Amino acid sequence: MARRIELHGIYHSYVQGSVRQTVFEALSHTFAGAGSTAILGRSGCGKSTLLNLISGLDRPQRGRIRVDDQEITAYNEAQLALYRRRYVGIVFQSFNLVPTLSVGDNLRLPLELNGLPAKERERRVAEVLERVGLRELIDRYPEELSGGEQQRVAVARSVVHKPQLVLADEPTGSLDAENGTRAIELIRDTTVEGGHTLLMVTHSLAVAGYADTVLVLDDDGVLDEYREGIAW
Repeated sequence: MARRIELHGIYHSYVQGSVRQTVFEALSHTFAGAGSTAILGRSGCGKSTLLNLISGLDRPQRGRIRVDDQEITAYNEAQLALYRRRYVGIVFQSFNLVPTLSVGDNLRLPLELNGLPAKERERRVAEVLERVGLRELIDRYPEELSGGEQQRVAVARSVVHKPQLVLADEPTGSLDAENGTRAIELIRDTTVEGGHTLLMVTHSLAVAGYADTVLVLDDDGVLDEYREGIAW
């Protein structure tokens, strides 16, 4: 089932020094469900914050977020953890790999938490590592990998449990053109083939070109459709 995402009157801010910075004043938007959406925007406009709010890693000070028929802004921390574990795949800019686990174990972890049998875990881990060209590094540890290799592992981990919603924050930021294409195609194909939902934020029009829909988040925290020539 695809994940329909509804944002209603989202207000979110943070304190920097002695000043409160407002990211979203009253953001409302609906992501209809199956398919892929790319979100463009300047650095600091709130793209990463938007993904964090939808994942439940951050909470808005006001407003509601509904994912299908569930209002995740009403969830407690345990419910949010279960929501992410079962339904969400996240590609972080900072990778967030577990340093004490091998590449293979980083990918096995979400599958174990979701109760998949060992044989199916091994099949999926091998398959997605093959797709990102890292099958031979399955027993390496994150500190032994380059930044680009860590990002490919992070991409593989985000889709290995076949989540219904994938949130990707600059998924090709540390990759060269060839590996960037390989990574974004893995995310897109895994999501689209399953009839699921992909939201990705990026600075790259080339990456955005892989999405069904392209939006721009402006400096005032407003989402609008991308039009050729628009400043962002």
